[in-house]
Amino acid sequence: MCAGSPCGWLFLDRSRNFSRRWCDMKDCGNRAKVRRHYERHKLRGEEATED
Repeated sequence: MCAGSPCGWLFLDRSRNFSRRWCDMKDCGNRAKVRRHYERHKLRGEEATED
């Protein structure tokens, strides 16, 4: 099942080590990576302003 939050599609994982997480890297995978990137940088910005 796709790890994308609102998605939930089922897909057949044919990757070599069966580690596929998203139905499509262009949609769900990219959204997840952008969200994590934003959160990391947002937290860094808050730490810098607290000093």
